[in-house]
Amino acid sequence: MTLLSSAEALAPVCALLEERFGLVLEPSTTMVEALASRMRSTGRDRSAYLDLVGSPAGRDELHALAMPLTNGESYFFRHEAQLRALIEVALPERMRSGKPLRILSAGCSTGEEPYSLAMLAAEQLPDDAVIEAIDLSREAIAQARRARYTAWSLRALSPERIRRHFQLVDGHYQLVAAIADRVRFEVRNLLDGDAQFWRPGAFDVIVCRNVSIYFSDPAKHRLLERFARALAPGGFLFLGPAESPRGISSAFRLRQSHETFYYQRGEADAPVLPAEPLDAATERIERLSSRRAELAQAPCTADPLAPVRDLLEQERYADAVSALETLPATVAARPSARLLLASARLNQGQSHEALALCEELKGSGDVSAEAFHLCALCLEQTGDFEGAIAQDERAIGLAPRFALPRMHLARLARRLGRPGRAQLEKALSLLVSEPPERLVPFAGGFTRAMLMQLCQAELRLCRGEG
Repeated sequence: MTLLSSAEALAPVCALLEERFGLVLEPSTTMVEALASRMRSTGRDRSAYLDLVGSPAGRDELHALAMPLTNGESYFFRHEAQLRALIEVALPERMRSGKPLRILSAGCSTGEEPYSLAMLAAEQLPDDAVIEAIDLSREAIAQARRARYTAWSLRALSPERIRRHFQLVDGHYQLVAAIADRVRFEVRNLLDGDAQFWRPGAFDVIVCRNVSIYFSDPAKHRLLERFARALAPGGFLFLGPAESPRGISSAFRLRQSHETFYYQRGEADAPVLPAEPLDAATERIERLSSRRAELAQAPCTADPLAPVRDLLEQERYADAVSALETLPATVAARPSARLLLASARLNQGQSHEALALCEELKGSGDVSAEAFHLCALCLEQTGDFEGAIAQDERAIGLAPRFALPRMHLARLARRLGRPGRAQLEKALSLLVSEPPERLVPFAGGFTRAMLMQLCQAELRLCRGEG
């Protein structure tokens, strides 16, 4: 195992995964374990295995190796604000064409996302709406087709929706056929060309969330250009909170509603404009998921702020504000509660209100470091990158083991053309032991593993630094 675990030994695997799938992955314990497992399964030593996956005959085997290395976690109605924007803004605009709607869920994992779209379609759209779903993982697609889930996958659904769309079978929730039959699943690599599938104007909406975070910049460019061609003029693209076409593709313009961001392809006769300069208000979308400050409060058996954290985890920011407003005055006045309010306000795009709250909290003992970091996020949104860097540095000075300001500081540095590798390496080491309560409420649905993957991807981009 020692031979397998060196960066030099794993470099060919990383190169193959990037070439074939566009994945930017660093050597890791997970990679070592996956490689060892596949070598045992195929009965090959390292040299013979690398020969296999590097050959045309080894395409399926390389696919099997890649699957454990990306995080496919999902749940129903994830990023609900985006789903509301899709159903209330994007699809009504597309319905004006009079043609049947075609929606693509790209990187659909085990099916929660396209089935969420199918539920909304059944509730509010014509019966002729077509939903297609694709993913690289055969196992994920097989599970999606079974349409059977645990209660954890349904955690963001209302009891009424669960009653309407699921049947309890052997302790699991089986999606009813009326919803399951609305989705067509297919195993497909997003970077593989298929002229018929990706034909011009094939889709009205493409949803591809938390997929390109693993991609190299060239792979992101290929993907976005493919999406631009496959979207009908005026079609919509929904990306994850940490993803943006800014600086990669000029084919899309930013749209904002329902406290969220998404993108629209230009009309057929509109000129293609060069990429716009960085704008902090729109660049915000690249950061919100991976750099949220959080409440550093010791757990207790009856924490009145726990429901607020749950709402922030579900990205229900308006509900989180409402919940904070209903708390007893003595609880709502706590620095920890005020910090959660600042986080919710920032996620609603109210950076100035959030900044004012952070300024109040900077000297408030237990939450000072989080307040400085959240202040940095606010300043970034207003375009003050240098001010944001200074605030992150103060946060690190107060809490040297706080990983999130290091991630933010490094990504800002790279955006400004400065070295950031050392901060990323430190953030990656700290994320391993970062308390879950410091990550979950502000991670936009990202797990610890996904945050670590983001760090690894950023490190790959910084590889040329001294």
